Amino acid sequence: MNETACPGPITPLTDNKATVRSAISRMKAIDDGETYIPAGLVWGLAALTSPAPLTEAAPFTNKAVSKVLVLMTDGENKGSMLIHDKNTGKWGHQGTNTAAANKVTEGLCANIKEQGITGFTVAFAVTDPTTKTMLTGCASEAGFAFSPTNGGELTGAFEAIA
Repeated sequence: MNETACPGPITPLTDNKATVRSAISRMKAIDDGETYIPAGLVWGLAALTSPAPLTEAAPFTNKAVSKVLVLMTDGENKGSMLIHDKNTGKWGHQGTNTAAANKVTEGLCANIKEQGITGFTVAFAVTDPTTKTMLTGCASEAGFAFSPTNGGELTGAFEAIA
């Protein structure tokens, strides 16, 4: 993708707390109203599997390691895939087909589950019933889907996940 508003590089898996805290402190929310949930799922899956571009993950054969993905969103899919430069064929998510984005989200969630990765979802202040249903279905179990509406409930959701 050729996005100019996307955040910086992904921080690969690490057990270095300072590295993780530094990466979190550099995160900036972009309130452009164009949530595209599949992007987070793709990078979460990439972090948990060992093929490039991220190669730090333990192999699935290592049973001492639990593979867990936590997807948090504060909105419904508003963006969708679209070729945004017909001359170069570069893709972006400037489309507006929510149904198409939801279908991609559901497919990625199925793929994640098929690989044996445990999925949790956190729909923070999400009011759209279609999105909430999709995210509940995305979680590995119904009890692994959370819909907090305020900061206290959000903290509680992450405490339950931990």
